[in-house]
Amino acid sequence: TITGSLKVSSLSTSTGSFIVTTDSTGTLTKSPYSAVTSNLFNVGDFYSTQTQTLAAGVSGSVTYNNTGTTYGVSLVSSSQLTVANAGVYSITFSAQIKGDGGQDTVYMWLKKNGTNVDNTATKIIAKNNEEDVMTVEYFVEAAASDYYEIAWQNTTGDGDLTYYAASGNIPVIPSIITTVKQIR
Repeated sequence: TITGSLKVSSLSTSTGSFIVTTDSTGTLTKSPYSAVTSNLFNVGDFYSTQTQTLAAGVSGSVTYNNTGTTYGVSLVSSSQLTVANAGVYSITFSAQIKGDGGQDTVYMWLKKNGTNVDNTATKIIAKNNEEDVMTVEYFVEAAASDYYEIAWQNTTGDGDLTYYAASGNIPVIPSIITTVKQIR
């Protein structure tokens, strides 16, 4: 463990472990030299301020219309969460689900590069005019440029991903919030 500064010069070969800690932006500084960017600890958070609906029995991908903090993870075509660098990632979503007009069963699952990922589906029974929250976390091994989508489907067309506007001291309730965090 080294605390403080370390100057290494004329290094041509390194063996063993080498752990680098970056600042909050993922940047290593070699002052007075130019900055070096780390491809570790990529993150992104995405959310929707729109109610999302589907026809009964028709699957679709969740869409996002807002981006929060991102570094190395981007939103493509409003649904594809794309990683710039290979690694192990945690993908977590929290969806505000409402039975709007009747009880419905809502399923949600993960897709990678347009293909369903086995063993990732979850379901919830949305009772008529009642809300519930579905939160799921996945761990995935990604190659550079892989993209992930949260897919969903309902059985009767009454299960919605519901957005609520801010009211008084209560901030906006997005219909879905999804975070992507590199963990390795």
